[in-house]
Amino acid sequence: DGPIRNLSTRVPPPLEVENIQRLFIAFAREFANQNKDGIGPQIAYNLVVAIFRLNVNLHNVQGPEPMSKQSFMLMVRELVNNSSQTPAPSVLEEIYTRVKSEEIQMGKRDGMQEVLSDLVSAATLKV
Repeated sequence: DGPIRNLSTRVPPPLEVENIQRLFIAFAREFANQNKDGIGPQIAYNLVVAIFRLNVNLHNVQGPEPMSKQSFMLMVRELVNNSSQTPAPSVLEEIYTRVKSEEIQMGKRDGMQEVLSDLVSAATLKV
């Protein structure tokens, strides 16, 4: 959940669902590229979705009863279709514990200039 926390604190959440999905897809692809021995982009995407669902569920005071660790682990297994790339139960337990103890905060729109500057710098370096 560390890379997700980094992204979510630096980039304000998009307002449209389609843009949220695009952001998650781009993140998952890059995460899979950076971790070639790990999980593929589809599994990474499903984990991102699961972690954000968990975060919203645990930290939304007006929401339903908080998700249990077992429910989270079952949701992840279902989302990844019990793939061989499913993270180990101990990894999922650690993610659950961290998200439960510390909410994943979303970035503020006034920090967008720094993010855009970083993106431009990164693009320039690749040329």
